[in-house]
Order: sequence, then structure tokens, then C-alpha cells
Amino acid sequence: MNGQIAGWSSGVASIPYRIPVGTPLAGYAARTGVAEGALDELTIGAFILQHEDARFVLVAADIVAVDAALAGEVAAAAGLKRAELALCASHTHSGPGGVVARLHPADVDRLDHDLRSHFIATATESIAMAREGIERVELLFGVAETEGIAANRNDPTAPYDRRLTVLATRRGDGSLQGVLCHFACHPTIWGADNRLISADFPGALRQALDVALDRDGRTPVVLFVNGAAGDVSTRFTRRGQDAGEVSRVGAALATAAIQALENASPQTGPIRNGRTTVQLSRRPQDPMRSSVIAARSRSDDEASGHLSPAQLRVAETRAQGAAMLEALTQIPDTSIPDKLELEAWALGDVVLVAVPGELFASLGSRIDGASAGQTLILGYANGYAGYLTDISAYASQTYEALASPFDVEAGERVADAATTLVEQIRTQSGRAC
Repeated sequence: MNGQIAGWSSGVASIPYRIPVGTPLAGYAARTGVAEGALDELTIGAFILQHEDARFVLVAADIVAVDAALAGEVAAAAGLKRAELALCASHTHSGPGGVVARLHPADVDRLDHDLRSHFIATATESIAMAREGIERVELLFGVAETEGIAANRNDPTAPYDRRLTVLATRRGDGSLQGVLCHFACHPTIWGADNRLISADFPGALRQALDVALDRDGRTPVVLFVNGAAGDVSTRFTRRGQDAGEVSRVGAALATAAIQALENASPQTGPIRNGRTTVQLSRRPQDPMRSSVIAARSRSDDEASGHLSPAQLRVAETRAQGAAMLEALTQIPDTSIPDKLELEAWALGDVVLVAVPGELFASLGSRIDGASAGQTLILGYANGYAGYLTDISAYASQTYEALASPFDVEAGERVADAATTLVEQIRTQSGRAC
């Protein structure tokens, strides 16, 4: 088998991440109350790839966000080099709060040390299980187009990434060992009124693939990672906000994943790694209050008209963004990050870029299209700096731009730095892992 000759070895595992009733849920500013039960199971999965003496470990977790320190803590607990690990949050808005202290610099500190320790222990166990199952494999990469599943959540006519991609490992007997699904979309089918723990559509996608890929009781481990989803959701495409809609979207994505597997082609090595630092600047203080006034006025005007549920949600979130912008005036500069670390790994011709924040789709597209070969943005990975928007979002005063603590060009600088990093990795002759 060509993939085995090329030297790939892999181990994949996924285990439940159980959250007690009474845990606060994360993701919605308007949510009140705590978890009253569970709709489905949260998981933390590990995907280990080895080529020659280089290693890459991706951990995919059903959680709203991770911070940079958490990635270091998981790596240390699992005995990994920090540069080997991509710790990825699915960004479900029906998962636990408290694993990280805050999502916005002006939020109060809600860190739950016990919950964080439980997360680290579960992630470490998942990595250990994946290590135990390492075997020689062929690495596959495939792409399929989706239609009508997601859209830009501020303007349904604006571009977004329709693709679902898969990285899969296949054994010598032809069976699939693991399938890593990548799709850029907010897991927010369940709304702010939901009080039940859920992985949202990523969980339904995994469940649907478990059934579809079952071969006489033998199924691959399925993981999900998000992409450049800062302004992408099901807001304009969903048919409801209930279990039926979660299942429908998960099934549709599973169908796309099967198509991507059918289209998949083998990848050769090696594994290469690189990183870079992007300097960030706090947005200017003076224009803040005028922006708040303008955003609130516009939101009030829109809310008084005849709006669809999706349009009303745009207006509601803009008002929330205005409040978050005003809250930024009350905190010191030291509360806002002044730099952001980008990391990337080449797996043959495929490059994965870990972006610690919510990157806009337009910026993800720019990074992807800047060089030959496939580039996947791992959103919400190895940290969380909030929204990284394009310049047009500031002009439109979208929720994301109002909520961002950074200056108007921050997202553009991140995209430029990521593009340069991808180009450097593609032209490396050696490796840094």
C-alpha cells in the first residue's frame, strides 16, 4: 500500500467528556441558568499522525474555546512537545463554561479549576488511548461541497466556505481507522434558551457517520474540527432549533463526508511544523462611544421593523456587540492580548493552520487561496483571542466587529501572517517537529 510505504502511522481515539448537572453553559450572552441535563454526549478525541521521527497530535474537544495555557497544560500532561499539539474546540454553544476563564476581555473570571483539571485528564486519557492503537496506515485527504447547510450569518448572500473536508487513515485491509471532518460553521442550532448539554451538529455528524461507516460492527473513530467560522452559522439556513434540526444538519454533513471519502486521495509525507507571532493593537478609545451610540440606534430602528427571525437575530447580536464594546472602555490595556501565536503543520501537501480565535470566512479564503495545495484553518485552536474580522465588518458595525477588542486591521494582519507561514512551510526542506 502506497501510504504505508510512505511511512504513515496513526492512532485515533475518542472518549466521553462528562459534565455534571448544574454546570454553567458557555456561548450565549443572553443565556441564564445552568445545565439541567444532557441531550447527547460531549467527547474529547485524539488523532495522532507519525511520519519517520516526526509527530502531529490533534485533540478535538466539544467545548466553546480553549486558551493557550490549556494547550500547554495538555501537552505537558500527555508528554508531548508543545509544537506537536493542536488543541481544537468545536465551539459548541451548549457545552460547559469554566474550562477557560472568559471569552471576552471584559467578562468576569469564571474559571472552574476542577472542570479544567477534568478536561486535561480526559484529553490526556484520549491521547494515551490513541497511542496504544498506533498502526501503519495510508493517509487520505478528500473534499466535498455542501449546499444550504450554512451561510454568512450577517449577510446570507456573502461568500463562505461550503466545503467539508476529511483527513482519514486507512489500514492495510482497506478499513478506515479514523476520519477527521473539517467544516467551518458555528454550532449554534441550539439557542440561548437551551439548558441541556449538547455537542450540537458536530455530535450529530459523528453519530450519522458511525452508522454509515459501520462494517460488521467495525467503525472508524470520527472527530470534528471547526474552521474559519467567525461569521458563518446556520442562522439563515436552519429550519428550527430543536433535536430534529440538529439531526438533519448532522446527517447532511455526514453525506458530504462520505462523498469526500469517495473523492479522497493518498498523501505522502513528511510532517513539517512552523509558527509565527502576530502583534495586536487595542482598538482606539475615542471612537468607541460614538460607535456604541450608532450601533444601538441602528439596532433599535431595525428591531422596530418587520424582520425575519434571522434578521432579528442580527439586530439582537449587534446590540450585544455594542454593549461589549462599551464594556471595553472600563478595562485596562493589560487585559487585552497584545500578540497572537499562529502555528501550522504540513502533512504532505495538506497544511493545517491553528488560529486561536474566530477568523472571518473571507480571511480564511485568502489564506487558503494564497498558495498551491490544500490549506485548512483550524479555528478555535491553541487559544482564543475573540473575533478576527475583515475591514468591511468594521464599516458595517457587525456584532463581531463591535465585540472585538482589536483595531480594524487585526484580522488582516493575522491573514497576512498565516499566508506567509503557509508559504514557508510548503517550501521547507526540513521539519521543525
